[in-house]
Amino acid sequence: MNLSVAPKEIPGHGLLDGKVVVVTAAAGTGIGSATARRALAEGADVVISDHHERRLGETAAELAALGLGRVESVLCDVTSSVQVDALIDSTTARMDRLDVLVNNAGLGGQTPVADMTDDEWDRVLDVSLTSVFRATRAALRYFRDARTAE
Repeated sequence: MNLSVAPKEIPGHGLLDGKVVVVTAAAGTGIGSATARRALAEGADVVISDHHERRLGETAAELAALGLGRVESVLCDVTSSVQVDALIDSTTARMDRLDVLVNNAGLGGQTPVADMTDDEWDRVLDVSLTSVFRATRAALRYFRDARTAE
């Protein structure tokens, strides 16, 4: 079995036509960028975010080159409530809406748990768990406010 061959791209079915999808930690070649690519294939416009500015720009350019939908990028450190709120605000300002949030950011830590310091563990939780709360809270505020504005 040759693992260096990329899997065949499956055509979209329009499952996200007209939707706006935000994906955190989407720079590079991991799950985040693959999720954004799939959302585009399904008809969505996407906003990708990450704290790696160069890789974020490269990934946004690669996704835009697919010609499948609108791609925006927002530099965002998910450990900062201010930056996460700005991500959601920027998305809704640029795209006029938000429909789907993919909380993809996660960190496993570099140290075995038995040797991990409290500070290292706090960092893992901040990126992997608390960031989900921050982004979900910001998105829920948008959804609530958008609903009451109708």
